[in-house]
Amino acid sequence: MVVRVKFKGLKIANARGKYYVYRRETGEPLIKGFIGSRAELLQKLEDPEFIQVYNRPRLLKRRAGDFPIETLGGFVHWYTCGAIDDAKEGEVDGYPKWWKLAKSTRDDYLDAFDYLRPEFDIVLKDITQPALYEVRDTCANDKWARFADQMIAAGDADIVVEASRLPEPQPMLKTEWIKRSALVVPYGTMSAVELSLTDIMDKIVVDDWGQCRKGLPFGALRQHVDSGRLHEGNLHAELGQIVAGKRPGRASDDETILFWHRGLSITDIGLGHAMLIKANSMKTGQVLRFA
Repeated sequence: MVVRVKFKGLKIANARGKYYVYRRETGEPLIKGFIGSRAELLQKLEDPEFIQVYNRPRLLKRRAGDFPIETLGGFVHWYTCGAIDDAKEGEVDGYPKWWKLAKSTRDDYLDAFDYLRPEFDIVLKDITQPALYEVRDTCANDKWARFADQMIAAGDADIVVEASRLPEPQPMLKTEWIKRSALVVPYGTMSAVELSLTDIMDKIVVDDWGQCRKGLPFGALRQHVDSGRLHEGNLHAELGQIVAGKRPGRASDDETILFWHRGLSITDIGLGHAMLIKANSMKTGQVLRFA
């Protein structure tokens, strides 16, 4: 299928063998110093990147809610419950926790999303990791560093914690995002990591192998255990062995380490005891009696 786009309001000029394309109304340069024939220039005007630049003023006027949910604009509209389009609380269904965020946090997100408005027509599945880095760098240059860091924090993080709550396994955390020397801590009930994640690890640690072995349900690395990628033979240690000095922890700065956090009841007991002591010292709290 061929889609033809009719350009309006463009001025094409040639100076010293180079072509320049401007918006006639505003004088904004869209192409500067193009070297080639006029036919090659017209071919460049058919490039999707140029069409996106040409459409930018129109996109700036469109509401995020006008874009399909498969696009960045549609996703932003859903995530902000329509707030990006000035909707009030309760007017638009979307991300359940949006209105629970602090107002200052919501304002930061809205400012950053508004900056991305010219890209709202991008289809989400077409957004690549290199593209995210490019946006991150652009955001940083334009003083949107906080939003930029949140976009691809995993790519630069020394510690990556996966704390999703998925209804079924889905590889959301990409192995390629993990840098050398990082500590990765997945502990979602359903796996949100790729099978290849364990392949890049120098050491894999668990809190209790008994809770990780084959035949048990759930866990971030359940597929890795059931498929044989992770087993007792290539497990580096249990956390208690490292704490007790029976197995070494990190041996060098460039080691990439994964800690599969399953959760131990004994830690809940320790935390509960600490909270009880603090409550007693503050003379606060109440006793709950169960029949």
